Amino acid sequence: MLTPRSATRLILLLTMILCSGPLTAATYYLSPTGSDSNPGTAVSPWRTFQKAASVVRAGDTVIVRDGTYTGGVSIETPGTGSKPIVFKAAGSHAVIKGSGGEKDAFTIDGYSLGNPWWKGADMYITIEGLTIQNATRGGIRISCAHHVTVRKCILTRNGTWGIFTDYSNYSLLEDNECSYSGDEHGIYVSNSSDFPIIRGNRVHHNTASGIQINADPSMEDGDGITTGAVIERNVVYENGRIGGSAINLASVRSSLVQNNLLYNNYAGGIACWADGNGPAWGCKNNRFTNNTVFFRSTEGRWTISLKEGSSGNQIRNNILCGGHNGVLEFDDSQSTKGIKMDYNLLYRAGSNLVVTWEDEADYTLEQWRAQYHQDANSISAAPASVFVNMRKANYHLKSGSPCINAGDPAKKFNDPDGTRNDMGAYGGPKALVR
Repeated sequence: MLTPRSATRLILLLTMILCSGPLTAATYYLSPTGSDSNPGTAVSPWRTFQKAASVVRAGDTVIVRDGTYTGGVSIETPGTGSKPIVFKAAGSHAVIKGSGGEKDAFTIDGYSLGNPWWKGADMYITIEGLTIQNATRGGIRISCAHHVTVRKCILTRNGTWGIFTDYSNYSLLEDNECSYSGDEHGIYVSNSSDFPIIRGNRVHHNTASGIQINADPSMEDGDGITTGAVIERNVVYENGRIGGSAINLASVRSSLVQNNLLYNNYAGGIACWADGNGPAWGCKNNRFTNNTVFFRSTEGRWTISLKEGSSGNQIRNNILCGGHNGVLEFDDSQSTKGIKMDYNLLYRAGSNLVVTWEDEADYTLEQWRAQYHQDANSISAAPASVFVNMRKANYHLKSGSPCINAGDPAKKFNDPDGTRNDMGAYGGPKALVR
């Protein structure tokens, strides 16, 4: 028999258990034919994303059935590292269309959990397999929210960006397609966001940049620097009709850009600068390895630009085919300070002047070697001798290409089969698979 004291303790224990929420993770369901008054089960699914966002807790999964849903969703509930919250499409046609009365279609928001607000919170939320289109501003916004994954989503024809992050660390953006952003970029990482991984995405036909990381040093909050970014195995094409490089970097440090294929873009290839904030905020100590950058003969700026104090960068094993302009642009001696550049292919359509010191001089490969002691083992060759078929966007190396086994011979750069590095996106240990 329970004593009064034992009964009181038991009641308190049961109350604590009940108030702590479910002991096991739940799986909920969304369907265009569901109702938010339902329990959210497989048999009786919910109708709206916002209903799911208001209910889910750490460890829960929301299965989204095919059909069209209204945007303007915001989730502010965090998961954990061991119990993430997951929104996952059941098929291939789960579509969020528009952003309702909001600017963005789907927002992961840690603003109210940060102290101060811009430090954000660990959210551990995954969005997988959704199509999001026609948002007023962003398809997906990750705001002050760390450890968010966006995977295998299609973000198309959104007003400003496909995916946008601000003050958010450890974002994983992989295997998405981001296209036809109306005003700006396909993928935009902003506001001192550190350690983003942007991997395996197809980014095309965006009005400005394909992929942009701008740490926004002019903002009052945050340190104004993005550190530890990884941009790898992305295919980026037909971006930048109003300007903006295929990969545009401002105040990015100690980061890796490797095995990306950039072709037929209209402005720059890979741009490194400080967004007009001066040399102290340039892109420093980054590695650019095994990228292929190709411009049509009458189009494009430089394949790589180093400006506003973008120093200490390594450029190795790349195929860099300039169109209207050359391969490398730099603006002063600060940008060439600490540069290490070798085992690249350097080519400019219609000219042997491949390197430009802004408003001062142009250099052939031989002059660049002699005056700046770079690219001792680099080569120059016309793209027709390098690629299988440029008109069909096949940038694999053709038989007999001068870029085969022509990269850095150090074993750490070897191709997956153990042979010497092939220059370009399809070479090296992280070779692009396409």
